[in-house]
Amino acid sequence: MLSQGTISLGNGKLKQALDLYSEAVEADPNNYMARYRRATAYIAMGKLRSALPDIDKTVLLNPGYVLVAYKQRAKINLKLGKLKEARADLLILKSDDDDTQKILNDISNMEANIEQAKSLYSKGRYSEALPLLDYLMKTITSSSELHEMRALCNIKTGDQIKGIEELRESVHMVSDNREGMLRVAMLMYDAGLAARSLEEIRNCLRLDPDDKGCRAHYTKVRVLAKAIEDAQNNAQSEKW
Repeated sequence: MLSQGTISLGNGKLKQALDLYSEAVEADPNNYMARYRRATAYIAMGKLRSALPDIDKTVLLNPGYVLVAYKQRAKINLKLGKLKEARADLLILKSDDDDTQKILNDISNMEANIEQAKSLYSKGRYSEALPLLDYLMKTITSSSELHEMRALCNIKTGDQIKGIEELRESVHMVSDNREGMLRVAMLMYDAGLAARSLEEIRNCLRLDPDDKGCRAHYTKVRVLAKAIEDAQNNAQSEKW
């Protein structure tokens, strides 16, 4: 199964590779290589948080694999914006190879830039914070905090739709984020995107049908979305 999974991964068949590696893990939960390979499949699919438990298990099962596994975990944490964790993994390795030193230097540089971006944002200098956030997120691709900050900068500088879309992306990076979903749905509603707002609030209610905030917004937006749909249907009928 491992060799088949590797072939599938090499051919870009990521879901198939993940399934094969998962079968290998189920067949032998203590197979460190199956765990590590499944982590690589998760990474290729962009599911970084899902990869971390397999990386951790790889090290527990085979401490001799620590160099490869810790460096991989450091790179994952770097993309997630967990810079302290990334640095800790690299320092444990006590490696002086060029790649490790470059990542450590990058981490220090990004920490300084994140602080500067936060300072600009807190002072309302959103247009100045945006290019800095764009630069940071070329490396830190999956930080919900930075995504949200950039989204709000876009909203504050007038690019409301772009900001809302990115805010939605950041909200969905966090599991069971009903408060965030409600926030996005309300912004969509205020921007005149009633149908999108209805879709988003339904996602919230799927997590908890009794969520009071989401239920109240659903009741309001459903009426508007239905009225818009009826008006569009009537206009279409008159056209024909």
